[in-house]
Amino acid sequence: LPMLGLGHVIRIPEVSPLLDVDMSTLSKIIEAGFTLDYQEEFTYDYEWCTDLRPWIKKADKGKLYLSVDTETLGLRWYEKSFKVLTVQLCDEAGHAVSVPIDYDHTLEGERNPKKYYTRPVSQVLRSKLVKQLKKLLEHNNVRSFGHNFKFDYLALKFALGITVRHFQDDTICLVHGVNENMLNKGLDEVTRQWVPELSGY
Repeated sequence: LPMLGLGHVIRIPEVSPLLDVDMSTLSKIIEAGFTLDYQEEFTYDYEWCTDLRPWIKKADKGKLYLSVDTETLGLRWYEKSFKVLTVQLCDEAGHAVSVPIDYDHTLEGERNPKKYYTRPVSQVLRSKLVKQLKKLLEHNNVRSFGHNFKFDYLALKFALGITVRHFQDDTICLVHGVNENMLNKGLDEVTRQWVPELSGY
């Protein structure tokens, strides 16, 4: 989708080449007969997970590529108040789990119990999940990647003591390699650009 309009060019004439490229891309999309009619409802299996043994068994059988993401309290992993709330793992299209670590279930669970994890995360459960995550992400057969994964890597390492063994890729770095001129390299925009069928999820 075009990122700039005529107003941008009027205010900042130097960006007119960007508008030219946007219009060229838009014309190619129109000429190719692009339509939103192909969009179908995307089905997915996304659930809370409190036992990672099946994932570890899958890794024992051979190479396992995992998209890894963390939700955290704070952005400065070196501060004492920093916490990893959940860790999301995805091993194939349409299948992912969210692992609660320091998740405060009382925030939203009472309002919408089907959407949010509503059971308290006990110290026993937390300890078990951290050990399982460590075994999984430090497994020799597991290749981990994510968007801005260097942040998640540091969060896992310093908040949970997990050193990801095989840091495969960081998609934000790959985006820089493909098109360093993209004004927005956030996950939403990257998804719209290269995986349009998942745009909006």
